[in-house]
Amino acid sequence: MNFTHLILLILLNTAFAIRLEKQGTVVDVLGQSGKIRLIRGGKTITVEFDNLQEVDINGAPVGMSGALSSKHGVNSFATQNFQFSSIQTNITYKNVSMDRFDFTSPINNIGKLKITTFIINEVGSVSTLAEKWNVQPGDMKWNIEMNTWQWCTACSEGAGAFIDLDIVVKTIDSEPTKQGNKTFNIGDASLQLSDEVRVDDVAKYMPQGWPKFTTKGSKKVFSFRFPKFTNKIV
Repeated sequence: MNFTHLILLILLNTAFAIRLEKQGTVVDVLGQSGKIRLIRGGKTITVEFDNLQEVDINGAPVGMSGALSSKHGVNSFATQNFQFSSIQTNITYKNVSMDRFDFTSPINNIGKLKITTFIINEVGSVSTLAEKWNVQPGDMKWNIEMNTWQWCTACSEGAGAFIDLDIVVKTIDSEPTKQGNKTFNIGDASLQLSDEVRVDDVAKYMPQGWPKFTTKGSKKVFSFRFPKFTNKIV
């Protein structure tokens, strides 16, 4: 057994908190780790929600002093307490049949993060205000939502203006490569990003240049910057 096969075996035997299998795609949420494993056609991709931080208008972290429960960010989701929904099958989202589940995590006592995962059941299209993607059975979509956030208004570091979220995507035998403005090749998969957000149910955009793709040490990181909201942002 070579090293690559050993790593794959370890991945495939990692305990998972929830599994959704449909249309030839398997989605495993790997325990309380903030990691999701995708398996399709013998290929495995791991997606890790790496860290989240409230920042000021210049991108500097705020709200990081004081007790842990009052910090406006987390450096790792590995210790977060996730809650998982049941799997809903054959729901209609954007006029396309999908299966879905949610997992949520409190960000200390400051707010909540919710990730909704969809597996698409039929040929169709999914759109936002100015974007449209053709989808096939087995394709996957994520929604990222934050809500009930208590923004820094008088923190010692300054006032909060955005929330930055870093996501790390890994494969065993390749690294993400950019194909277009917001499209990336990950092994045999295509990752298509959106810069649109719904701020309190109003369609808006992330700041110019976001999402970003960078290398931080050994990690290949997709970074998102979410503007300030009152009730929730998706």
